[in-house]
Order: sequence, then C-alpha cells, then structure tokens
Amino acid sequence: MPGRSTRRRSRSGGGRRRFWMSPHRSAWTSPLVLTVLFAAHWGVIVAYLPQRAEAVGADIGLFFAADAFAIFASRVPTGWLADRVPTRWLLLVGIALTLASLAFLLPQPSTALLVVAGVGTGIGGGFIVSPLLLEFARRSGPADRGSAFALFSVAFAAALSIGSIGGAPIVALGGFEPALLAGMAALGAAAVLTMLDPSLRISRRGAAHHEALVGPAVDSPGMVEVPPA
Repeated sequence: MPGRSTRRRSRSGGGRRRFWMSPHRSAWTSPLVLTVLFAAHWGVIVAYLPQRAEAVGADIGLFFAADAFAIFASRVPTGWLADRVPTRWLLLVGIALTLASLAFLLPQPSTALLVVAGVGTGIGGGFIVSPLLLEFARRSGPADRGSAFALFSVAFAAALSIGSIGGAPIVALGGFEPALLAGMAALGAAAVLTMLDPSLRISRRGAAHHEALVGPAVDSPGMVEVPPA
C-alpha cells in the first residue's frame, strides 16, 4: 500500500536525504569534548613554540617533521588496536605519551629535545585519533556518519583556536611554559573524562557483536534500534 511504503521510507530515511548537517546525537558529545581537550595544546605549540625554538637556535622544523612521521607510522598499528582494545585504554596510553612528550618542551628547547618530543606527540596522537574516529563511526549510522566526522573536524579546529588565541594572554603574562601547562591540564581533564565515561569501556569488536544481535546504535552504545519486521 502507498501509505505503508511511505512510512517505511520515512523511517529508514529513504527519499528524505538532505544536503545539510544531521541533528546532533548525544552519543557524539563525549568524543567531541575529548577531541577539544586533546587538541588544545596543539594551538599553543603551533602558535608559540616556533618563536621559542628560534630564539635559542633549535630547529623547529624537525619537531613537526618527527611528529608527522610518527603519527603517520602509528596509524595502522593504532587502528588495528582500536578494533580490538577498549577505547578507554588506548586514550589513556595516548594521553600519557603526549603528556610525557610535552614535558620535554618545558625546559629551554634543543633540536634533540624537539625531535624526541615530536616522536612522542605523534605516537600519542595516533593512540588518540584512531580510536576517536572509530567511536564516531560506531556511534553513527550511514545517514549521519558524515556529519559526525564533520563535527570532529570542527572540534579539532576549535581546539587549535582555543589554544592559540586563548593562550595569547597567558603567554603575554607568563611566557610559553604556563600556556603549555594549561594545555597539559586540558589533557589531564581528558584523562578524567575518559575514566568516567562508561561507554568507552566497550571494544569495537564487542560493540559490533552486540549490534549484530540487536541492531545498530541510535543515540548511544546503550540505546539500540530493533529493525522493523
């Protein structure tokens, strides 16, 4: 019957696809907040570390090259782990590695310290970005997954702005170190949120098995939709 087929298309989203953002899901909130808290320190680094390194003759380019190479090399192994290990533990490892690496930037920088810090921040970023992207995929459906990834990009860009623009008065008053410490405090807050969020305890494979039995997630890992008969 026409009415029944119309209701089915409306329920599944068929025939109603629009070229704009899908409504925000509450299940995206935790990964978005974690993205902002993780990336805020990068705004401080990009905006203020080059001048600090140049003042003492250290090669800042090697820091960014080491970070880029490390995060590129770590994406495959961290992606493999993200499919098998609960997100919580990967995020905590990534946060710990990033904090340890940022500590190398607090003293007067040298080229060697910058390279070590860059490798550490790159590996730490791999442990954080890969599972976060999988979390967005797991908490979304085919119709709104693009919106979830778009919000991830917006959150990352917003974090860079917060770190650079928000760090300006801190740098003006106390220098680079207090601004970087503020970014490290944001990473500490990300670790606390990671520990408190129960949905991050689920492994990707466990979630896939659960959804195979009862259907895909609608608004959070604890809410599922049973397909109509």
